[in-house]
Amino acid sequence: MSFAARLAHGPVLLLDGGMGSMLIARGLAGGEAPERWVLERGDEVAAVHRAYVEAGADAVTTCTFGGHPLRLARAGLAGEVERVAGAAVALARASGARFVVGDLGPCGEYLPPVGHADPVALEAGFERLAGALAAAGVD
Repeated sequence: MSFAARLAHGPVLLLDGGMGSMLIARGLAGGEAPERWVLERGDEVAAVHRAYVEAGADAVTTCTFGGHPLRLARAGLAGEVERVAGAAVALARASGARFVVGDLGPCGEYLPPVGHADPVALEAGFERLAGALAAAGVD
């Protein structure tokens, strides 16, 4: 059953919970990007996904909340959007969840008048992450 069909089928779809808090419990340091763990400590990310599936989640979200290119660059992962997205989807898919949902969080920049971010660049970054997640096979 496709994700869209499943949503139309019933009112309840159980999603996973927080990834960041679970990784902190496993040793993620303050200020460290969870997306780095996708590449360097995938076993820990996969264990969190599996725990949510074992607890009854129908769907897990990818560990890409901070996957916008601007946020990845601040974490020393400039240019790694596609690699992070692909690895994150693979880890989530391996959990056995029925569905994998792409996670896009804030980029950490502000538009004028509060900040100086370029709206075109922000939008392009979100499009890049969404495209990478789609190409990697999210539902």
